[in-house]
Amino acid sequence: MRYPMEDRYHVLDQLGGLIDRARERFRNRGDAVGSLELSAQAIEIATSMEAGRFLSLDPPSMASYLEMSNTDDRVIEIVADALESQAEVADGSGLFIEASARREQAESVRDLLGPLHEN
Repeated sequence: MRYPMEDRYHVLDQLGGLIDRARERFRNRGDAVGSLELSAQAIEIATSMEAGRFLSLDPPSMASYLEMSNTDDRVIEIVADALESQAEVADGSGLFIEASARREQAESVRDLLGPLHEN
């Protein structure tokens, strides 16, 4: 994601808002499809890659793509949050294998941040 400095905070705020809305749609409305669409949109904006293609990568490849793209740490965190949101929807929909895969992807992406960013 490459934007002039003055636009970065606005884009980061928009991406975070997409993920917040995705979680709200699923938790409060039970709208799994809408939630997945919003988190996929955040992934596409953050990675400059079609979400289906990005989501099909195995965890190490996903992390490598972000690392080679020199992705900002805040964007990495947003991508990990979007993957966690998708895992939450998959869990709630009984798709436990997909939920596990999304969590593995999120963990691999979040590992790029190193120990200083751990909760």
